[in-house]
Amino acid sequence: MRDNNNAKTNKLRRSYVFSLIAIALFTVNFVAVLSYLNYRSMVIDMQEDLISQVEKETISHMQIALNFGKDFFNYYGIQDVFKRFELHFKDSKAFIIDTDGKLLYETETNTLINSDALKNFLAEDSVRRAVQVKNDSSQDSIKLEANGYKAIFTPIYIENKITGYFGCLYTNEIFRAGFNSLAREIVILSVIFSAIICIVLLMFIFVIRSRNWVKKYGRINHNLERLIAVALIELCILFLSGITTEKYQEDYKSKIKDFVRFSLQNLGENIRRVKAQGVDLAKVPDLRDYIEKRVESLKVLHLVRLTENISDVRLTNERSDMISFVYNTGRGEANFYLEAEISENAMQRQNRDTILILMSSMIILLIFIFELNNLLRFFDVDININLDNGDTGESLGFFEEKMGLVLRFASFLCSTAEYMCLPYAAMMIRESGESLFGLSVGMTAALPISIESFTQLITIMILPRFMKRINIRALLIFSAVLMAACNFTSFMIGGALTIISCRALGGVAYAGFKQVTNFLITSGYETETGRSNNISQDVAGLLAGITCGAGMGAILSANAGYRITFLCSAFMFICYLILTLTMIPWKALKALHASEDLDAQSEKKSVRMKDIAKIILSREVIFFSVVIGTPLYIGAMLCMTLIPAICQAQKISAVTLSYCYIANGLTGIYIGPALVSAAKKKLGSHYSIAFTFALTALGIFIVKVPPVALMVIVSSMILGFLDGFGTPMVTDSFMSLNTVMNHVDESTALSFYWVLSYLLSMAAPIVAELLLLPSSGAVSPIMIGAVVYLIAAVMIFARQLAVKR
Repeated sequence: MRDNNNAKTNKLRRSYVFSLIAIALFTVNFVAVLSYLNYRSMVIDMQEDLISQVEKETISHMQIALNFGKDFFNYYGIQDVFKRFELHFKDSKAFIIDTDGKLLYETETNTLINSDALKNFLAEDSVRRAVQVKNDSSQDSIKLEANGYKAIFTPIYIENKITGYFGCLYTNEIFRAGFNSLAREIVILSVIFSAIICIVLLMFIFVIRSRNWVKKYGRINHNLERLIAVALIELCILFLSGITTEKYQEDYKSKIKDFVRFSLQNLGENIRRVKAQGVDLAKVPDLRDYIEKRVESLKVLHLVRLTENISDVRLTNERSDMISFVYNTGRGEANFYLEAEISENAMQRQNRDTILILMSSMIILLIFIFELNNLLRFFDVDININLDNGDTGESLGFFEEKMGLVLRFASFLCSTAEYMCLPYAAMMIRESGESLFGLSVGMTAALPISIESFTQLITIMILPRFMKRINIRALLIFSAVLMAACNFTSFMIGGALTIISCRALGGVAYAGFKQVTNFLITSGYETETGRSNNISQDVAGLLAGITCGAGMGAILSANAGYRITFLCSAFMFICYLILTLTMIPWKALKALHASEDLDAQSEKKSVRMKDIAKIILSREVIFFSVVIGTPLYIGAMLCMTLIPAICQAQKISAVTLSYCYIANGLTGIYIGPALVSAAKKKLGSHYSIAFTFALTALGIFIVKVPPVALMVIVSSMILGFLDGFGTPMVTDSFMSLNTVMNHVDESTALSFYWVLSYLLSMAAPIVAELLLLPSSGAVSPIMIGAVVYLIAAVMIFARQLAVKR
């Protein structure tokens, strides 16, 4: 028996080491690739701004001729215009269309993009609808994507009316050369750090498990071994992130300077062409206004000016570079100097914002990696069970620990996969320009999420009535396969009707996931705080998944298009299915509930509409809904409504807002859940909720206290505490209501709670928006909101005291 036990333990340890190395290799390269893709998408956005600006410069030059009588539909010399444009952007295709989308002119030069590709692109419904705008007063460029191509359209105005669009058709291949060197460096760094972390981990494990070490220091605790190993992986990633971020910083500064020089050179060429036509620059009215208008988007410029004397050339900022262009009269005398001063300070500020955005993405990736390492914790539990219990089975403590890990990891994978693609269903419909049922494109794009939420709600309400006859494993497999199939279909086919249909079925699948989770939460505990801990771990996994899924989806969609998010989501749901089926301790669950058939888990009480009516109309549930549930879900919306509005009103940067979301997520994912078990034992659910609401009141109160930029981050952290700590306590409080316990079993009660939470969440955004109303005197809506949370806290506290008496 002992030999078998040792063999099993050694096998588990080998699996643990293999998983540790695999996770280390995956995470190092995962961070390197996604951080590079994130940086690349940011720079491509800057390059596309440059295309837009050059298009505007080109149109400006054309309009001078058009305003002097040239016919737009018979513009001679257009190929010269195209040649000058394509000197800047090789392998692109310049063209001009009218307001109906009809192609008027296209470049005749040989590029990688032929005429058929351009015609097919313009024939797309989304493109045709986007450019058929005859009375648009905006001069902003339009960026469109279709058939694997991108195009930037800039409107051409004659007499303040759009008469056509200048366009540039391209793919991201035209930017490849600018990233080749950087990409090679990142690949080399990731390979080096992958090798280093593998060697370090193997040496670490070899040393602490060697006979000499065990003889001298004893066998190290396996949990401590895992924590040290994970810390080594995280340290490696931090070093890699620091080095790559420095390289991104150098590359970005170089590209900013190139961007400014290119823009000013193009402006200079336009002015030269005007002068070459015999125009006296000294007599051109509003020339300075024209130049200032053309460079106003170049935020890193300290100063732009025209001067007639070379002696006027000087630097006003000692930390700056000067660029100047000379315009001659033709007799060898300098007539004008265009001087542009690139401010190093401004460039550093812009670069700093870029680095902060990259760091925020890096934090999201680190959260993903930290949650992924829960796989290693699962091995810890198995090894400790085997060491402590031999073949006698799992102790209660080990069983609950495993269930908490399963719930957290499964919820994390499921919500990551869901929120990786969910926002892009609407964007794919907007991109296609399709409309259904007589609705506008915008309203059609709003249908996927609305319909999925509706099918989720209906299915969650229906499933508990059929759980007597549903095999819980079959439900898990069916839900995961259905969701993966829906997302894969969206990736392969696309189209508004396909996407909407798939999201409707996805709502059914997600409700299946929630029912499986409800079963695990209510069946996988035995101690007093077990249910609260299970709920807490499920909520933490959900919050971590939402944070990581949204961040990773944004990076993937920016680099590979919206469709790729659905393919990655489908793959992740398959991983979710395999890992969840493997990790759930089915035998231990069956042993714990030996009197019940695990494969046909039955409800302890039948669900009747009469019982549901009694629950809804009871004073306990009404008090819960008004005083506890509604404030909870309003508070959960504040980080998505109140905080962005405050940042906008106070002109706080988007970078700060991204860190508000990170602070909110970190508190909800890690700090809140860590306190649930201790708080449940010492305070109980109701006192914990009262404390949380009082803390929320403080978070709302300080949101406008100077310095506002710091306080919005602190407030976001407090609101995250409401999510990660308050939600498990509120859920546990609902399930402990006498009315609920007397009429339905725990699994049904949990399903009923999710239905109630959906309904409360619908009203929460409206109430949250009321806090944004302007002040109408000494008392602001925000202050009223803080007072309401204090009142709710006092009412809960007082009611609990009355119950105890």
